[in-house]
Amino acid sequence: MSRELRRIFLTSQEVGDALNAFRKMDARFLPPGKICEVQAGPETVTVMIEMKYVDNVHVLDFKIPYARLTDILVNYCVERGIPVPRVGKKGCLLVENEVVLEIAVNNEPAHAGVMHAVGGR
Repeated sequence: MSRELRRIFLTSQEVGDALNAFRKMDARFLPPGKICEVQAGPETVTVMIEMKYVDNVHVLDFKIPYARLTDILVNYCVERGIPVPRVGKKGCLLVENEVVLEIAVNNEPAHAGVMHAVGGR
């Protein structure tokens, strides 16, 4: 049986764009403010959000686990016309300091234990 493993590499800017797009769908996901930086780590993506209150500016960081980020990146890719198989195990991982959306169809993931199963797509 044939197997497919697809990897979509995303820049920090694209991950930030995906998070901003998702915030429009779920305003409770992250607090209001400007995403000023996205840092990919081994287990989470850290998002720095600049929040302004009158004359005060605060930058707070929020850690988003890759399991949570997977659905967000799938939606981002679909909205931009990047082909993503509807079936298959999807997950996110860090490869050479880049966030990667990995889709395994009819196959065990290349990084078993790192990928997180998600539903819906």
